[in-house]
Amino acid sequence: MPNKKKTEENLFQNVLRDALKHYNDPAWLGEHSPLASPYVLGQAVLARSDPQMFTSIERGKALRRILTELIGEPSAETDNEEEYQRLLLKSRYFLSGLSGQQVATKYHISRVTLERKLTLGIKQLETLLLERLNPSLRLEALDPPDSLLGREDKKREFLNAIHHQQRVAIYGPSGIGKTAFASYIVNQTVQQPVFWYTFHEELNDHLEMLLFALAFFLHCQNAHNLWAQLVADQGHINFDIALKLLRYDLEMLQSNLPILCFDDIDLLRYTEVEEHKRIVSFIDQLPQAIQLVLIGQSVPILVGAHIHLEELSLPAIAQLATAAKISLSDEHLRRLQTYTSGNPRLLNLFIALHNETVDLNDILSQM
Repeated sequence: MPNKKKTEENLFQNVLRDALKHYNDPAWLGEHSPLASPYVLGQAVLARSDPQMFTSIERGKALRRILTELIGEPSAETDNEEEYQRLLLKSRYFLSGLSGQQVATKYHISRVTLERKLTLGIKQLETLLLERLNPSLRLEALDPPDSLLGREDKKREFLNAIHHQQRVAIYGPSGIGKTAFASYIVNQTVQQPVFWYTFHEELNDHLEMLLFALAFFLHCQNAHNLWAQLVADQGHINFDIALKLLRYDLEMLQSNLPILCFDDIDLLRYTEVEEHKRIVSFIDQLPQAIQLVLIGQSVPILVGAHIHLEELSLPAIAQLATAAKISLSDEHLRRLQTYTSGNPRLLNLFIALHNETVDLNDILSQM
């Protein structure tokens, strides 16, 4: 008969519970816990001058320190439920020699209540641990603009492509507003979950990091298979298996498939850098049913819909100035369009200068 406690927890929480059970045995943690792997510990390993000297027992001790920091010093007098859960976790796992029954007796609760609160505490600790351990496991948050001016035709194109389940490329020159355009629309109109990943050269342009981020996103959508395998494999990735598990997770979400957005994809120099070639190949091999939004000055993957963002029109620039409560003559609006080529980034720079008490009309008169 399956262990009911195990079935109520996802695999990551099971791994976390096992680590808590062996809290007082750093050697065991370093040898057996995926949470003490170099990948998961991340900065704790990278901070050392010689990461190869970071032995298994030292990794176990590092994990212990992190768990200790996260549990903190909960008070026995607390009225806060989350703090009380951490108090029970500390009493049950950190203080050697106390059995579950002894902890239940100490706090005047039943054994069933204790186990329920320990399970809730582990779920709480999971969230804290993921935030603490590795920045690559934090999902990127959208930061859309408050409004979208002068792009109504492009917005209709985008929504039509999404409606027909097409993969979409949004491209155009630097500063033209590609990220703002895409983030505004998916935030305002798209009902599906959205995974957003912005490539940063030499920071997160590695397939392993992308895969972990995507697996964690799916884990948060209650599709746990890829995440569970990556955790169990302690960062050693078999990409054939990973792709199969990814497909399986996506099938589980068939009724509400996510949209995957990859920003600044033009930073991937896939003809020169082997790692970038692997990323492009991986994205290209994602199931066709998955909607992709690829954003960049150029897009290296075939898509069904191309949305080319161009300079803002004169009426759109006038709208932008009005929204910023800036009054400009028709002549100055034309000069502003000529000088900025209708580039939203440059237009926003002019607005910022005006807001810093620089008279925009004086600037334009000198052009």
